[in-house]
Amino acid sequence: MDVTVGDFVDVVRDDPMNNVPDTIFAKLGMQLHRRNQHLIGILKNAIYEYFDANYPNKFDKFDDLCPTVSVKQNFDDVLVPADHVSRSLNDTYYVDTQTVLRCHISAHQTELLRGGHTHFLITGDVYRRDSIDSTHYPVFQQVMYFSSVQMEGVHVFSPEDWEASGVDATNYVAQDLKICLEGLARHIWQ
Repeated sequence: MDVTVGDFVDVVRDDPMNNVPDTIFAKLGMQLHRRNQHLIGILKNAIYEYFDANYPNKFDKFDDLCPTVSVKQNFDDVLVPADHVSRSLNDTYYVDTQTVLRCHISAHQTELLRGGHTHFLITGDVYRRDSIDSTHYPVFQQVMYFSSVQMEGVHVFSPEDWEASGVDATNYVAQDLKICLEGLARHIWQ
């Protein structure tokens, strides 16, 4: 889904809660992670290749979810306390009282889980109201190192997964994660 400035600016420009400057609205829709020849797109595709090779047909991939999400999705659904500093106008871009530019890709987890997805990768641009300096920029996909776009993986385990192994659930999941991440690191840095 391509997002354009026009999709949002006209609707929210007069909303008193809107604290998104036009310079940030202009970044919506760039989606560098979807450009196959861009460093970020190349890295995303390498990660997808790893998951396709090692977990065939297991992980659904989402890289086109809208960067505007509800306050509920961005905070409540991921258990961010009502008084947490990240909810402040100083830390989050509010489009209006109920809509924000997502601060983290986790904002989509619950909707995907409710939709029946149990294994998925989500990639996307995230936005935070950071002061610009040598280590911060408010649009993560604009930073020039490869870890700037957020990607997240979710794998829901069931008791059948670990019971036959003779290992308790926590250790089973920890071992699985370690194997996955070590393999991914080898794949990327080979």
